Amino acid sequence: MAGAPHKKGLSYFSHDTNLSLDPKIEFLEAETGLQGYAIYLKLLEIIYRNEGYYLKTDERSKKLLAKKFNLEYDLFNNIINICIRENLFNQNIYNKYNVLTSTGVQKRYLRGCDRRNSINVIKEFFLLDNNSINDNTNSNNVNIISINDSI
Repeated sequence: MAGAPHKKGLSYFSHDTNLSLDPKIEFLEAETGLQGYAIYLKLLEIIYRNEGYYLKTDERSKKLLAKKFNLEYDLFNNIINICIRENLFNQNIYNKYNVLTSTGVQKRYLRGCDRRNSINVIKEFFLLDNNSINDNTNSNNVNIISINDSI
């Protein structure tokens, strides 16, 4: 009997309480109001829930997301472009692969995977070194915080 399918995404991701004080986020808000902040967080939720560390985009998917968020496409696209210019998402990866990701996203993803035996990543999208993956998939770390499981 086959085991359960390997889960890619996360059910939870950490959200820094000082995020809105980050100059990049302050600029995003200055340009787009709270809509930009909200959309950035919605994109993070989608990233972490689905693939875990990236979101592949194209014109079609961006139009569908804009509709889902009840935004004009131009505003939604502008928010993404500001996030890229402010390095909230990596510009090189976006330009080359139409993928939204960042080192911060990937670090939080790996922290969220600390109990997994293995993590599969697409090397072209991955911004961290291979040691980051190996540090988080070491079988010795699987139950490292089991004492806090029920807290």
